[in-house]
Amino acid sequence: MSSFIKLRDVERSIPFTITAACLIGFETLGQRQANGVFQVPIQSTLGYGRTVFSLSIAIVLLLMGLLAPLCSIIIEKYGRPGVLFVTASVCYLTGTLIFSLAYEINNPGLWVAGISIFTGIGLAGTGFPVMLGEVGRLFPGNDPRALSRRALLFGIVPSIAQTGQFVFAPIARSLNASLGWSVTARIFFYQSIIIFPLAFVLRRKAGATSAAATQQRQVAESSVEEKKPVPDNNGDTVKTVVRVPEPPTVGLAIREALGFSPFLLISSAYFVCGWHVGFVGAHISPYLQDQGLSADIAAWSLSAIGLGSAVGTFLAGFLPSRIKWLNTKWLLAYIYFMRGALLLLFLLIPINATFTMIFSTLFGIHWLSTVPPTTSLLAKYLGTKWLGTISGMAFAAHQVGSFLGVYLGALEYDTTKSYAICWWISFGLALFAGTCVTFSHQTSLREKISSEETYAKLAENSEQDA
Repeated sequence: MSSFIKLRDVERSIPFTITAACLIGFETLGQRQANGVFQVPIQSTLGYGRTVFSLSIAIVLLLMGLLAPLCSIIIEKYGRPGVLFVTASVCYLTGTLIFSLAYEINNPGLWVAGISIFTGIGLAGTGFPVMLGEVGRLFPGNDPRALSRRALLFGIVPSIAQTGQFVFAPIARSLNASLGWSVTARIFFYQSIIIFPLAFVLRRKAGATSAAATQQRQVAESSVEEKKPVPDNNGDTVKTVVRVPEPPTVGLAIREALGFSPFLLISSAYFVCGWHVGFVGAHISPYLQDQGLSADIAAWSLSAIGLGSAVGTFLAGFLPSRIKWLNTKWLLAYIYFMRGALLLLFLLIPINATFTMIFSTLFGIHWLSTVPPTTSLLAKYLGTKWLGTISGMAFAAHQVGSFLGVYLGALEYDTTKSYAICWWISFGLALFAGTCVTFSHQTSLREKISSEETYAKLAENSEQDA
């Protein structure tokens, strides 16, 4: 009876955990994606080149990616979600405050360092890998019900978070015009304090959620047959497929992932996603103004990307959970190839306000819609026990791409006063990403390990990580 009551209490806590995660994502992702609106005002008032401003964003994205696996390990190995969420929230608020104090600091190097370090740590602890790792562990296993529920939540959480870009970008533009960018940044800081009580909600609920996930995973693993007879293609002989439990240590989980080709291919594609998000998010607003469009249209283009992304991200999670024949891998490949087609049109068709809004909305639909299928595939391939760490590793590749997209875009502009090369690189990378996903197979690693001896050998080699 006591275990039933405990599980029932945990199930009641799940909506609070998901709601808090969505609202934190709405706040942090919305403000981060709206930063491009501040680039031209800061350049004109402080004289900072676009490279300086973009470097601060780029380092934030890089630190966010590099620290994301570590943040997941803190939760999955050491069971300290409360410490992580509260510390990350404090760091994020500190970075937001430093961003608003550019006039007072009056030192571009110190300003960039402050923003980069504190905001990077804050976003690493409140980003998608951590939040989706918590959500994914609620439904372990690869049975149809678990796959469906994971896919649906992997769409809902990022889509709600992504609506922040739709809200924050036009608000930032309007406040910049009426109050100035410094006051606007200060207002954003005061408003972002809301994430602190939300972090305490996660602190109280995440431990119970993790306990429920562990219990469900143990049940799921105990119900898996170790040996499963499978007829071959001719139906004449029977071969044995060994299904082993998920790795007992985070070190073994990391080693397995790095030696598993589908993980490497999907991470390579995720790198491209990061390039697109970083480059387009940081530079489309100033690029459109360079092309003669108004600052209002430039801001609304970011907003349209955010709105389209909220719709696309939800659909990318919802459709596979409801349409059984919709293959997640081919959905992800389609998203990347479609990005390439849209970028090619953007490069070839003359830019005007109408075309910009159409492009922004369609590109937004394929913006962060990569997150649900990517996370679903990683959970299917490698399991949910260490999902936060594994998705954090893939996310690190994503953020390296974001760093390069933001920084190299600014470097090209300050050098040539053009973004042409980076736009064409973006097109080529989209085709590369779609190809990577196309050539990744769909077999779970748990079914690829062909014998207990192979698994034991891997475990023996990773004893030092236990």
